[in-house]
Amino acid sequence: MWLVQGIRESLIENPFAWILLAALVIAEYGNYQRGRELARVCELLGPHDIAVTVARTAREEIDNIYVSRQLADESDDANR
Repeated sequence: MWLVQGIRESLIENPFAWILLAALVIAEYGNYQRGRELARVCELLGPHDIAVTVARTAREEIDNIYVSRQLADESDDANR
């Protein structure tokens, strides 16, 4: 409880902290939007079955990105 009170007092006393907090919120919202856009692009490009270790074409690179995002999403769901 004292931690929350200390953070609250610090934010009130230091307006620069508000600016940093706002910048953090804006950056996180931007990351969220970009993630949704990337997910949409992956959906539009069709099925992605496997990833290759060394991508030789743009399509293989896209497949790698999609598969790595899919694995990250699955691990996030498993941790919840």
